[in-house]
Amino acid sequence: MNEPSNGWNVAHYGVKQEGCSIEKGEEQSAMLVAMSEAMNKEGLSDIDISGCDETNDTTTNQAISKLSDEAIALLDRINTHTYSRNTTSSTKLYRTAMTLGKKLWMSEADSGEVKGENAGEMGAALNFAYQITSDLNDLQPSAWIMWQAIGSYCDKSNEFDPDTLDQKSLDTNGFWGVCYADMNNETVVKTKKYYAFGQYTKYIRPGDSVITTEDSCTIAAFNEESKQIKIVTYNANAEDRDVAYDLSAFANAGKDVEVIRTSGDYATGENWAKLDNLQVQNNQLKATIKGNSITTFVINGAEHDITAEINKEIDFSEDNTSDDTVSVDLAESRPMPLEKKSLGQICFASADWSYTVMSDDAAKLAIDISTMKNGSYSLVLPAPKGEDGSNMEVTGAVVFCVDLVGYAKYITGIDIKELKSDDEIAAYHTKIAETVKAKVTSVLQDGESLAFDITKVIVDDTEENGNLRIEFYNMYGPTAENGAVDTDMLSFSEELTINFDIELAMIDGNAVENDDNSGGQMGNEKNNIISPIMIGTTIGIIAVIAIIIVVVVLKKKKTAVK
Repeated sequence: MNEPSNGWNVAHYGVKQEGCSIEKGEEQSAMLVAMSEAMNKEGLSDIDISGCDETNDTTTNQAISKLSDEAIALLDRINTHTYSRNTTSSTKLYRTAMTLGKKLWMSEADSGEVKGENAGEMGAALNFAYQITSDLNDLQPSAWIMWQAIGSYCDKSNEFDPDTLDQKSLDTNGFWGVCYADMNNETVVKTKKYYAFGQYTKYIRPGDSVITTEDSCTIAAFNEESKQIKIVTYNANAEDRDVAYDLSAFANAGKDVEVIRTSGDYATGENWAKLDNLQVQNNQLKATIKGNSITTFVINGAEHDITAEINKEIDFSEDNTSDDTVSVDLAESRPMPLEKKSLGQICFASADWSYTVMSDDAAKLAIDISTMKNGSYSLVLPAPKGEDGSNMEVTGAVVFCVDLVGYAKYITGIDIKELKSDDEIAAYHTKIAETVKAKVTSVLQDGESLAFDITKVIVDDTEENGNLRIEFYNMYGPTAENGAVDTDMLSFSEELTINFDIELAMIDGNAVENDDNSGGQMGNEKNNIISPIMIGTTIGIIAVIAIIIVVVVLKKKKTAVK
């Protein structure tokens, strides 16, 4: 079953979108049981059956929870795609797989998006690194499988891929796959994304055990037989950052360190460049991570019994000096302090996915949410620009929401990542409902009203990632079957505007009141709007955090790589 409950159909998504339609629960259960019976009949009972290969970990969680006991019993492996991801859903799916005694694979992912700060050709590579790192750290699968190595094409004889390679703008745009197929010249063109993939796959190999780090940009693995620690990290900021990896949890931290790096453009930059070796000193590996780069460290001569618990856990920390490593007591570093900043933006994907703006893409537009009081607010999504600079028409939507990033965490004082039980999570959602009310007053496309059903607009942390979402329609979310707007009626060539009111009961125990009766605007003081970064037309920019020293400690066994 390929993304069975996603609702793919040719009429809506075009002839290039593959998929099927098998609903969660009874239909998927019946499919799995029938498959098992057919395989047993043909003497194929030794072949594993996997499911449910939904489009993201949230939907896979839902699908697995609705399978019948009979279907669960015959399921050998849980597969999920991660075309969207959040830490809570990923860790929940991992725990479910472990509780049920099932293998867990991330069986398909890729993206046409970019990351980095003025990253050029490294933009797509850095986004790919983010995907791999997030999934291995949060979902903890024993296999990570990309969609396909060649996912983009140039073919003048094909009406769907008529562009030339020059028109693909590899220096700014994201693209699917790690290579381009140039059918016009019968060649395969490698990209920086190809070398990004190799920074991971050439070194983290079958038989390795992935081990935890406390840095969201880093993954690490250990092979007891080869006595090698492998660390892969990416830096999506333009500025270099100094890191110190604390290896004191190992019986022998090794000494000699190979360094491999990918950065810059394809023609003149580094592609798996081998740098000067480093040395582990006093159980620490110190290095400078180049801006907009991906770096792999291979530490030789390390020793540890990976089957035993590594009980020593030291958090990573950061400070503003480059003199020495700063030690941070674990008790003082958890829980993480609540962020006092949030982004406000429209989260959007057009019907054909040609225009997407997602939560990570506008981190540059952070606003101080402590100033967001009762009042009226506007968010504006401009239409994308074509190659000639003119506006392009956007029609339909598969994702249409407002995201206030970090806002649910802030107004409740609760970090959902710290919650363990279903009761705690339910109480968290209740507190959101009691604390904030968001009422959409109008939706305008090119200045004209778009009808919506206010009773079907959902205001909650629907992704369970600390964000407050005002959801009109999301094919992956709770509004998939009963959205607040008819997305077929959505069409704009200038801008899409959402106007809404915020009413807060209290923040930090204090009632919130306006300083005046004029309401407020979020975003740019000059034009009182937030203009999201446009994927496909502009490089997504992430907020720069000045990390001078980062101490990362490798901890206990996490999962074996198959």
